[in-house]
Amino acid sequence: MLVEELTQRESIVNTWNHLSDAYQPPLSTRLEDFESYVERIAQNGTTFVCKEGGYLAGGIAVYANDTASKTAFVTQLATMPGFRRKGIGTVLIARACDYSKAKGMTSIKLEVRKNNKRAMAFYKSKDFIFDGDNGDTVYLVRSLV
Repeated sequence: MLVEELTQRESIVNTWNHLSDAYQPPLSTRLEDFESYVERIAQNGTTFVCKEGGYLAGGIAVYANDTASKTAFVTQLATMPGFRRKGIGTVLIARACDYSKAKGMTSIKLEVRKNNKRAMAFYKSKDFIFDGDNGDTVYLVRSLV
């Protein structure tokens, strides 16, 4: 399993276009302006991908640039269907946490849909705790210190 940081805008955009299909319905159909969203990730965030056997297995996008709050934010974590339950998400979360800590962040936060029980259980198993309610979603946070 190979984890790498993407640095080229085109690679980041292509990766998130591909990973959109890991969601049901696809992320590109759930967001009003998916292309602008991916552009913001490419410009301001950091994307790590996990490859297995030469195939894209998953990816994570994190913003670790809020120096005021020192809180990083995971905006996306996706694992392609054929690679689920093989530790890809665990490896990607660990990489995002390590990266964020190295950037001086003291916590990492994310938002997850309340009805996504599998994701909620996954994040709780990675030491994320409840940090607020946002209607259909909740915020979860994890200390990095």
